[in-house]
Amino acid sequence: MKTLSKLMLLCLVALTVASCGGAGGSASGPFGNIPAEIQKYQDADSSSPDDYKKKKKATIEKIEKMANELSGKELDVEVGEGLKIDKPLTFQLESMNVVRPVVKFEGSIVAAEDLTLNVDPKDLYAAPLLGGTEIVITVKMPVSMDCLAADGSVIKTYGDVGTLKAENLKTSAVVKAGTEVELRTFCIVEGLEGTQKLRFYIDPDKTAYTSRGLAQ
Repeated sequence: MKTLSKLMLLCLVALTVASCGGAGGSASGPFGNIPAEIQKYQDADSSSPDDYKKKKKATIEKIEKMANELSGKELDVEVGEGLKIDKPLTFQLESMNVVRPVVKFEGSIVAAEDLTLNVDPKDLYAAPLLGGTEIVITVKMPVSMDCLAADGSVIKTYGDVGTLKAENLKTSAVVKAGTEVELRTFCIVEGLEGTQKLRFYIDPDKTAYTSRGLAQ
């Protein structure tokens, strides 16, 4: 009977631990419980400045710990047409913007094929300056990211989380197959609760970015 009681006690302890889910909470997905914790902090009432400071400090420490626990874990990612995953994506905590973690994506998404961008040929050429100094025009294609719920619906869209650099051919701009997406740092914020997957994609109808500089 004592053995049975001990087994029942162990089972209860195991269930309790599983339901708590550790510091990251029970939420799954790339961001875990971080968005919910940020929202909880935003909604909290503070009775005094000292109380506010204590809550802020405790929240920063808690969210920073959660972000560190999620760092390095492979993300559930899909990509749109023209892109492919070359190396699985993870992220690493880079800094804290108050209670919001700023993370750096690691891994690699590349162009799956040569991609001709939507850009006016007139924007690809500039006459040299007086004295013959050449103007170099750089062309980049923005890469967007959707945060997806379990049913595939879009929770939030970020229109420019990275870029693909194109080769300027003067009459057209082409992203060569194998060109890696230059991903920016990303700030995890409130409102992303329920995110289960990330989708990276390019919009072929969107006009590419052009910028000008002097030839070296």
